[in-house]
Amino acid sequence: AKAQDAPELQLEWARKATEENPGDPRTFGHLADAYISVGAYSQADEALRACENVGGRLFAEGARARILRAQGRFTEARERFLAVAQ
Repeated sequence: AKAQDAPELQLEWARKATEENPGDPRTFGHLADAYISVGAYSQADEALRACENVGGRLFAEGARARILRAQGRFTEARERFLAVAQ
């Protein structure tokens, strides 16, 4: 759905994935990615908290850097990306 530029479908499928497999951090990562794609950053952060809660801390931190970058907060985004990379 993302590759076909269908954000509504991407969100729908990602939501369903979290319902079907709530213990997999990737499902919440995909949901956060879908929210980031449409600029829904607060919803993305909620999904990232869920991602962290099931073991996806590194993905969540990287995605938060993407949110900062999308918001034009480049210095903060770079710092967060570098912190995650260590």
